[in-house]
Amino acid sequence: MKSKKKEIWNRIKSHLKASYSSEEIDLWFSGTELSKLEDRFVLINVPNRFVASWIEEHYLKAISEFTQSELGQKTSIELMVSAIDDYSQLPTAIEPSLTFDNFIIEPNNKFAYQCVRNLLFSHTSQTDPLFVFGNSGVGKTHLLCAAANFMLKKNICPCYLPSQIFTQGKRMQAINQARDSWKALLLDDIHLISGNHGAQGPLITLFDYFYENNLPVMFTSRVPPREITALDKRLLSRLTSCLIASLGPLEQDTVAAILSQAAKNTEVHVPNDVLFSLASSGKDIKELKDDLSRIVRYLSIRPGNMDISTAKSIIENRPYEPEPRTIQNLVAQFFKISPAVLVSDTKNRRITNARQVAMYLCRKLTDMSLKEIAAFFGRKDHSTVIYAVNKIKKKKKNDLNLKRDLEWLISNFS
Repeated sequence: MKSKKKEIWNRIKSHLKASYSSEEIDLWFSGTELSKLEDRFVLINVPNRFVASWIEEHYLKAISEFTQSELGQKTSIELMVSAIDDYSQLPTAIEPSLTFDNFIIEPNNKFAYQCVRNLLFSHTSQTDPLFVFGNSGVGKTHLLCAAANFMLKKNICPCYLPSQIFTQGKRMQAINQARDSWKALLLDDIHLISGNHGAQGPLITLFDYFYENNLPVMFTSRVPPREITALDKRLLSRLTSCLIASLGPLEQDTVAAILSQAAKNTEVHVPNDVLFSLASSGKDIKELKDDLSRIVRYLSIRPGNMDISTAKSIIENRPYEPEPRTIQNLVAQFFKISPAVLVSDTKNRRITNARQVAMYLCRKLTDMSLKEIAAFFGRKDHSTVIYAVNKIKKKKKNDLNLKRDLEWLISNFS
């Protein structure tokens, strides 16, 4: 029963990811579990009242609709807070892969990098707060997460929360209750609170608490303090008193090295000359990673040699995308069944597996939405597609035969 509840809870979270970003759902549902599933009653365990309140306000309706669809009847949903209301387990925006070890140092970011390191290693009686600013994609969030991850490895708990929490004044009570367990204040994109006076007052109080207790304080922003509009004068005074470090535009070699790191995490090979060509385009890192993703996707569909000319063509135009009908027909042929059977309601294991493979390939190789794929396979609810995609993803990690079959099928879409 426990494994069934876990499976259903994973399906609920996958369903939510169809409407919200994966990062958002992973953030708020970390540490939650489906505790009870009885008749018309659903009980969800959450780590604290803060998370319970946020889920109830933002996601409970969607959860209720999904459970009603799954169980075929209306359900009563309750959120149960753990016996120990642990505010140190508030959701965190820290990305574990962003560390000092993989931060690429160059002249335009060296001073900011050293400032962050000094903030963590300072042994003086008073540590100056740090304000790091720069355009999108130059490494602000990387440095902030690197600082947070460094502290976590030392069993030190930093306050690094999603910026939207600070725009929710009624949430500050929970944050204030949690602050004694935090040993640093790390806030990304401080410029986003421009004009939100309800957030600025509580943030001043939080800043003063960490500063007066000689705990590290670090902010990042797109612009320096004086260019953030509609700031409370008291907050502006505190931000301008910080040690201010800018992150300049990255050099081409640095951009290429960052893209190379990203390419190594994929299953395809992207030549170095293509990476250097991307790096010379003048785009910011986020745009370049999107371009790289398009090239990787193209190579996953059409394995082979990649040169600069082909890469430019892929970026300037849409990469090859097979027709969904072509996918259905090839999968049906591969599994020796008819396309009509593939989209039928037949629940034979072999046919169900073929159908899930076809749904997975439609999701991987086309821009179709989950709902469009569901409709194309004659399904009313796109949760069927979510389940199929997740099952094939999980299964192919350990099933070499399935992995080989998928590679063969993908290689035939040309």
